[in-house]
Amino acid sequence: MILNANKLSVSDLEAIDGRRVLSVSIENVIEKDKLNEIARMLDENSDIKIVVILDPAVTGSPDKLTNLQIVQALEKVTRLALLALSTHRLQNIDLLSGLTKLESFELKGFYRKDISLQPIRQATGLRELELEYGLSGRKQVEFVNNLGRLERLKVATLDLGQLTPNKHMIDLSVTNTLKQQHKLSALFPNLISFECYYARGIEAFDFLADLPVLQHLSIGYTKKLVKVPALANPLGLKSLCLVNTPEFADMEGILALHNLTLLQITEPVKIPAAAFERLQQLTKLSEVYVVFNNEEDDSKFAVLAEKRGWRLPPTH
Repeated sequence: MILNANKLSVSDLEAIDGRRVLSVSIENVIEKDKLNEIARMLDENSDIKIVVILDPAVTGSPDKLTNLQIVQALEKVTRLALLALSTHRLQNIDLLSGLTKLESFELKGFYRKDISLQPIRQATGLRELELEYGLSGRKQVEFVNNLGRLERLKVATLDLGQLTPNKHMIDLSVTNTLKQQHKLSALFPNLISFECYYARGIEAFDFLADLPVLQHLSIGYTKKLVKVPALANPLGLKSLCLVNTPEFADMEGILALHNLTLLQITEPVKIPAAAFERLQQLTKLSEVYVVFNNEEDDSKFAVLAEKRGWRLPPTH
């Protein structure tokens, strides 16, 4: 169950079993009585994700809390996403200093790029961190290096030369620039999932050959990828996602991934449409999404997918 707290009454919230709730979104301001019910749900289910849309221009009142005040009151939250969707830049997250139980934290939107993360430093159990514009500045890097249990990291820019090894890291996503990528395997030897968009700072993807347990690979928005990168264990790869990689032309490389269960190609590539019939050789393939240059080829592939029982990946 996904809730928008602003659209529900207090009595509506009172009737909801917190154990059935996946996430609760709150837009800028909320009544204290409603917030009490959300806190009650968190007592019943600590896995509820709280999503707060921030607008610093919005002010509260004696019976309403706004913006970071909302989160401050939900001290038991473990999964938190902040969306700064305003013409006023979010300057700090100081009011979050009392959150010690955070396990997952996301910050997106219009915020100060080098915003200090120190207010949540007491959340020593943080396992997931996503910053739309990080990592920016020495202090954000130090913050990440001090997260001894961090398992998942998603940032725009990452200089691996600034990081310390973390054997717990299993999922890394870099949405713009990756520097000193040759250090990836030494820093995160147990990386299972790697996502890289735009590939700025990368000339070749040969560094992926040093990741022994990689299972999920996603590369996007680059002309640098022309073939499946060499992998330490090709039979270990379970999913391959190519997002707008127009120069990719390696069907043989795909067919060598014998245990692939998911294939996603979101824009036409240089592989002839007829060659995609060969995907039938991948007997474990179950989820497929491929886009071609014309409707005729799209339709033909849809017939093949239906025949093989291939499903669309969850994102489509």
